[in-house]
Amino acid sequence: MATSTAPAEPPDEQPEDESTRRFIDSYREVARPFVARRRRFAARAFADELARLFAVEWVEHRLECAIDGALTIDADPDLLAQALLNLLRNAAQASDMPGRRRVWLRMTTTTEGLLIEVEDDGPGIAEALRQDVLLPFFTTKPDGSGIGLHLVRQVAIAHDGRVEVATGAAGGALIRLASL
Repeated sequence: MATSTAPAEPPDEQPEDESTRRFIDSYREVARPFVARRRRFAARAFADELARLFAVEWVEHRLECAIDGALTIDADPDLLAQALLNLLRNAAQASDMPGRRRVWLRMTTTTEGLLIEVEDDGPGIAEALRQDVLLPFFTTKPDGSGIGLHLVRQVAIAHDGRVEVATGAAGGALIRLASL
């Protein structure tokens, strides 16, 4: 007795692989240029809001803010907040060790313009990697996407500024947004 099998139906289109979707989403973020919609706002109130948001996510960390008196910032507050929250998150992750867990946020003016620094007391960034960490998709984290610091750089560029990577006084990473 012969058996007959119906031709196999084509498989339903499979949902996009999760890692591919994340890559495409990340690429879209990296590829879009930022346009800064500048306005003036108080640095102290801005830093206080960043500190409040930081404290919600990083309960065991200590964020110390040093903001020059009546400093006002001329920048896009949404873009700048996105960049600084990213830097604060990176700093908290780097310093997430017992006995450490300290992050600093400083805002001041120089002869070149606004200077914002985020520092942590983690292991720091090796000098050989300091320029690479700003490249899209470069990461030292096993689960990192490699877009965070690149986006920070894009925000700085949108404000005619630059990003500098150094070692802070506590031995951890020091990221500067300069000449904003």
